[in-house]
Amino acid sequence: MRTIVFSFSFVLFANFAVAQNDSTHPGVTKKNIIKLNLFALPLKTASIQYERVMTRRISLGLGVRIMPETNLPFRSVIENFVDDSTTLDQLHNLRLGNFAITPELRWYVGKKGAPRGFYIAPFVRYAQYKASLPFTYDDGGKTEKIDMNGTINA
Repeated sequence: MRTIVFSFSFVLFANFAVAQNDSTHPGVTKKNIIKLNLFALPLKTASIQYERVMTRRISLGLGVRIMPETNLPFRSVIENFVDDSTTLDQLHNLRLGNFAITPELRWYVGKKGAPRGFYIAPFVRYAQYKASLPFTYDDGGKTEKIDMNGTINA
């Protein structure tokens, strides 16, 4: 129950944005915005986004997400549903990691202009996902350890 409440509270406060009005020039929004995705932190991931306002309706954004190679997030919660000792061993040995970078061009369609309101944003994302799992195979008395690992680039 605590996990559900904890997750729900992070959904409510998922993004922290630094975008303020300039007190010396009322109505003018700062041109640089940095956002930190707080919901990603319990998932052992750092997700940061930078946005730079270029014109009244256009801005450029760059998002970076990093999850260092680590154990499965919320592994203890998943283990509560598993009865098999072999599966539990595999969950303990599973290691995951990823990296992504996402540049985008944002076109704000509302009257307020950039960086407020609804926008359309074509983007490109490069992502790399890694997983590794040492697996022990037992074939009638002969035991072999197999290191299964892989990387996906997308």
